[in-house]
Amino acid sequence: MSTNYRFPGLNAYSKKDASLFKGRDEDSQNLFNRLLLNKTTVFHADSGIGKSSVIQAGLLPIIDKYNDEVSCEIIPIEIKLTEIINDQSNNLLVDFVFNKIYEEVPSLKKNLFTLIPEDITSLWVLNKRCEKQNKYLVLIFDQFENIQIFSKKQIEAFKKELFYLLGSKIPSEIYLIVEDNLNVKINADIPVQEEYNFLSVPNRAKCLFVVREDKLGVMTQFSDLFPDILKNDFAIEPLSLEDAFNAIYEPAIIEGDYYSKPFHFKNDNILKGLIEKIADYDTHLVDPIQLQIIARDIERNIVIGNGKTVIEENDIPEVSDIIWKFYNDCWDIVSYNIGLKDSEVFDVKQIIVPQLISTGRRDLVITTKIPEGDPTKAILILKKEGLIREVISDGNTFYQLTHDRLVDPVKNDILRIEERARVADEVRKVNEKAEKASSNLKRNMRKLWRFRVAFAILIIGLIILWVIYAPRFKSKDSAIVSIINSLASVDQKDDYYMQFLENKDFKNAIIFYCLTGTYTDKDVRGKYDSKAVQDTLMAGLRGDSLFAVGEYEKAMKNYERVVLYINKHKGNPSKIYSIKSSYYASILAFDEWKKARQDSTGVITSRRIGLEDKGINILPDEVKTLKYLENVQLKDNNFETIPPNILNIKTINMINLQNNKISKISKDISKLTNLEALYLNQNSISSIPIELCNVESLRFLTLNNNKILIIPDEIKKLKKLESLSLSGNPLYNFPLATLELKSLKKLYLNNSTITELPTLDILKEKFSTSALEKIDFKNNPVKLEGEFYNKNEKRILINQ
Repeated sequence: MSTNYRFPGLNAYSKKDASLFKGRDEDSQNLFNRLLLNKTTVFHADSGIGKSSVIQAGLLPIIDKYNDEVSCEIIPIEIKLTEIINDQSNNLLVDFVFNKIYEEVPSLKKNLFTLIPEDITSLWVLNKRCEKQNKYLVLIFDQFENIQIFSKKQIEAFKKELFYLLGSKIPSEIYLIVEDNLNVKINADIPVQEEYNFLSVPNRAKCLFVVREDKLGVMTQFSDLFPDILKNDFAIEPLSLEDAFNAIYEPAIIEGDYYSKPFHFKNDNILKGLIEKIADYDTHLVDPIQLQIIARDIERNIVIGNGKTVIEENDIPEVSDIIWKFYNDCWDIVSYNIGLKDSEVFDVKQIIVPQLISTGRRDLVITTKIPEGDPTKAILILKKEGLIREVISDGNTFYQLTHDRLVDPVKNDILRIEERARVADEVRKVNEKAEKASSNLKRNMRKLWRFRVAFAILIIGLIILWVIYAPRFKSKDSAIVSIINSLASVDQKDDYYMQFLENKDFKNAIIFYCLTGTYTDKDVRGKYDSKAVQDTLMAGLRGDSLFAVGEYEKAMKNYERVVLYINKHKGNPSKIYSIKSSYYASILAFDEWKKARQDSTGVITSRRIGLEDKGINILPDEVKTLKYLENVQLKDNNFETIPPNILNIKTINMINLQNNKISKISKDISKLTNLEALYLNQNSISSIPIELCNVESLRFLTLNNNKILIIPDEIKKLKKLESLSLSGNPLYNFPLATLELKSLKKLYLNNSTITELPTLDILKEKFSTSALEKIDFKNNPVKLEGEFYNKNEKRILINQ
């Protein structure tokens, strides 16, 4: 009977899945080699890259194979810190490790030594017992970033045990006991002396620490006893195109006891094209999470669901549809496992789903905000299915979406939840009104005759009043209307003024303040004090100016004045709160990054900053001290400008600020005289400054999906530029100046709005003097007609 799927989706591969785990063979072998060479190894990667799968389905099978070939076996002991209940017991962490070892090797409970009493227990002793049996321990600490949930006492006791385990000498406390016992048995036979010699040999034990990339800083807690702990590290990246291909192709064709039959693609290009769709545009690396979601969908819905074993191109949905279906499948499983009706699933979603994202990004959901009962059950099922993951930080447990690609389905689901809630609320109100009307109908009918009498009396009274007072009303009517209109107009302008202030749009706030400035404080605008308004607006403008030049602390003080004013008038300063939150997140993220990369002397020699998807908007001035910095990776954050404090670091050769909020490229970019690659995709940039065209070292420039209308002629100064990507910009004319870039080989103009082309003769002339090899011109209103050849007389490949 079938026992397993070929593709586990977002769950990790297990040891029994080793034959299915493809694409990481080289990484698994390299990790094993590193483990053999070093006492400690720190294995790190971003969340979702597949660390646990490499351990379970890659490393452990290699260890088994190694054990079959050698006389001294490795005994791997897997230890997940999340399994430990955190209390104040000093030895809880150490005791848990002992118990894990005893579970794996029960024979180690028996004392094998004459010189060491049975009641002495330590990791060093357990490994010596193990070595006595021609084996040695390899402790694998998975999710080691969770070490931070333990008390300082527990961590210190744990560190001490590891220090003795991995040290070259007998622990001092045990040494004294061994010496005493040896002296007592001084006239004993030779085996006692041999035992002493055996105990004096350094342990062969090793430790592997598996840590999330963004939590690598926790390892600095061990630098006092292990100063070089971060030098013996091993990292893995997303999959290459070839490895991603193998990760789907090879498991699909394996014969075995699986839910699905073996299957393959009609031709390899179908699978290659699918993988290229999800590969990173610049690095061409493939995210394993997206790959597994797609593979899971193909196996379960096409192979099992439709019974197909030969997959054709039109069988495979769009990637976004697959992600959306995966999201819905997870909730269907929640409904089925708990036994919820549609209305009950909706109630659970109302609690959980809106907490999963904030300002369009994944957010952490603390467990205390999830009520007991169905919501808690749903969370556990969603975690099991891989939709969310558990994150432990500062001793608290949180849940988070496993991938950014899941944000869009959550957004859509929130809209559906809000719409359904709105409709339900309207139905409730209608029902309440109907019920109230029904209950009052009889009573009102009984009173109707009384109202008729009262109404008649009222009409007579109104006629009398009209006759007496009508002339007075007519004489004042126009004046009253004028005053009411004026007041209404001012009130509206005040509302606009506060809206602009709340959105940090200080220039428009000033305009609307001036529009209401002709009225005194006694009029409607009197609720805003004139001097306070002026001071607030000036503080906002100063804050913007200071932030733009990197004076972040001064900018925060000015923003604080704006926040106090808006709060005083019961407004919502969320825009500035967002900036401040990102600012403080930036300080924290940089500090963690710095700690993780300091050597034993406190010096940072790292050539790369990697702070992607941290919700940050600045780099602290301390970045100026990084004398060797070359590579700056800051994509998927909240930067509104290229950090000004890196623009004087001459060693920088790459900057990646994709998917931020940058609207303008600083003129100081020209100071980066060694910059070779600049990635600014998915921002709000409207123009290319001439100063950027002066960075003659630039080889790769990517400005996809911005708001650029015109390409300046000065761009031809970039003599070393090899690749220029302008896809998804509202260009109207073909940027002819780009054809004068002498080294340019690849030009991307797809998904633009180009409607005007130079004449065919001009295009041929420009192309014939260029080095161009490829132009992507797909999805434009016009097409490049004809064949074109470069200066080497090679035909230029044009995709359109």
